Parts: sequence; structure tokens; C-alpha cells
Amino acid sequence: MAPTLETLDKEILIVLDTFSSLVRAARITLDDQDISQKPQDKRSAGELVGAVAEHRGSQLQQNTHNMREGLKQMQQEMSASLQMAWI
Repeated sequence: MAPTLETLDKEILIVLDTFSSLVRAARITLDDQDISQKPQDKRSAGELVGAVAEHRGSQLQQNTHNMREGLKQMQQEMSASLQMAWI
């Protein structure tokens, strides 16, 4: 079964929700850190959030590309079927 726009919308919402949760968790972690800790610790948490977001973003981009290709193929097949029906 070819992917639909509804499936794509759900994927996007899942990724956005995951990203929002990661950002909230990173903020809580940064807020809870002891002030005496080194600044690198804060960068590490931020870098982690950025790396996870980048990874999830690339997954979303690949899923979006695959869904669009699937929809294009389905559209071409339907068009060909309709043309054959008219003949």
C-alpha cells in the first residue's frame, strides 16, 4: 500500500512532538545542573539535543521523500489505468 498524505502528516507530528520533548528534557537538565559545573556540560546537553534533532530531521526528510515518490508512482499507475479504461 502506498503512503498517503495523512500518514505523512502523522509522521511529521510524531517527529515534532519528539523534538519538543527532547528540548523540554534538555532545558530541565540544564536548569537542574549545579551552577558550579563546567560550561562544557551545558554545551554537551545542547549538542546532544541538536544531534538527536538533526538525526530525526534527516529521518523525516527521507520518509517524506519516500512518501512523495510513492504517491507519484501511484498517481502514474492510476493515470495509466484510466487511460486504458478509455481505450
